[in-house]
Amino acid sequence: MDERRKNPSEIFCIWHTGIEEKIAAACRKMEEKEKKFDIQISAMEKALSLARDELNRRLEDFNNLRHEFTSDRGRFLTTDVHESWKENVCIWQNQVNTTLTKLETRSITWGAAIALVVILLNLGLHLWK
Repeated sequence: MDERRKNPSEIFCIWHTGIEEKIAAACRKMEEKEKKFDIQISAMEKALSLARDELNRRLEDFNNLRHEFTSDRGRFLTTDVHESWKENVCIWQNQVNTTLTKLETRSITWGAAIALVVILLNLGLHLWK
């Protein structure tokens, strides 16, 4: 019997010697790359999950902030109410200023009248002597 027929895996041509080791090495490299790729994918999934959780937390915070703004909005004055109050304060301020002017005028008038009476009394006493 011919040796080629006995054990065909042992008979290779010169170009194919060591091909099994090269294929095994290539398979090992592919397995290592597959493991690295799996690790990268799991890391990306974890990062995506963390980013999603952070985004949900921020969204919840913004919703709470929006709720606080809408509830606080009722505590502030509207522009119309503010303008109305401002007009009322201006009217009151003008009335106070008018009253103060009247009081100052009266006090000056009374002061002048009293001074005139005192001068006339002094003049009358001076002339009477």
